[in-house]
Amino acid sequence: MVSCIYIFLKIKKNLYELWRKREPNLKYLKVWGCLVKVNIPINKKMKIDKKNVICICVGYSLHNITYRFLVVN
Repeated sequence: MVSCIYIFLKIKKNLYELWRKREPNLKYLKVWGCLVKVNIPINKKMKIDKKNVICICVGYSLHNITYRFLVVN
């Protein structure tokens, strides 16, 4: 851990930038508490029904790269 801090202070880059030779992409991150429109899965849609639902972003899943939403009705 000490060596990671030393590298960061000397080079001013994180380990991801050193390994991949580029900056990490952070555009998928969402602000917690913001309103979002979530698409309804095809198997749950009715023929004449809404295609998306308004939700609130409450965070990220602990085990994989997915969002967690709270449905507002």
